Amino acid sequence: MSHEKRTEQVPPLPFRRRPGHFPVPAEQPKDLWKTLRRLWEYLKDERLRIVLIFLCVAASSSGFLIGPYLIGKTIDEAILTKNLQTLTRYLLLLAALYLATSFFSFLQERLAVTLAQNVALRLRNETFSFLHTLPLRFFDTHEHGDIMSRLTNDIDNISSTLATTATQFVASLVTLGGTVGFMFAMHWELACIALVTVPLSLLVTRFVARKTRETFFTQQTILGSLTSTIEEDITGL
Repeated sequence: MSHEKRTEQVPPLPFRRRPGHFPVPAEQPKDLWKTLRRLWEYLKDERLRIVLIFLCVAASSSGFLIGPYLIGKTIDEAILTKNLQTLTRYLLLLAALYLATSFFSFLQERLAVTLAQNVALRLRNETFSFLHTLPLRFFDTHEHGDIMSRLTNDIDNISSTLATTATQFVASLVTLGGTVGFMFAMHWELACIALVTVPLSLLVTRFVARKTRETFFTQQTILGSLTSTIEEDITGL
């Protein structure tokens, strides 16, 4: 009786396959924000590193935004006026800016990779330890390849998201906000004209993202099936 109760509490695997059928994808989270809150709670020991990563992302993105602005000022105030002293000052300023931007970019990448690897190691250890507490009935009703896929591919996807996707999202927000701010500060009429194309861009992005998500989910489904086949049909031949 205790075994059955423990088995019912086991979360469904992301890719489950019935005999003679193609793998059936598991349900998507019903509450995305709740899932994100759970992930944030899981990362409570890494929050300082996460804050540092976001600060580095903001600093490096701001540097890439300020650089073109300073180049324009250099052309207008130094090159066109042939002012060597002003040109020297702007060149030194640009050199310092890009050195600082490169440093923050390097620090961001290092911190993000460290965070992703730490979380992946922790997830694998906890999942592997949890598997040791499950009854034999669980392993009789779930294919070994599906379990391996969850231990490897799914955790790798979480690690990749933490290392690249999350930082790129923050960098995109900072770049977008800074670009719009510079546009309105320099010429608000042209900024309004440029922003007319934003709704169309959002529609195209939404369409591409939906298709990409479906393709990625199909890829993961096929990968789970392939892992199951390799583990159960090929291994041991």
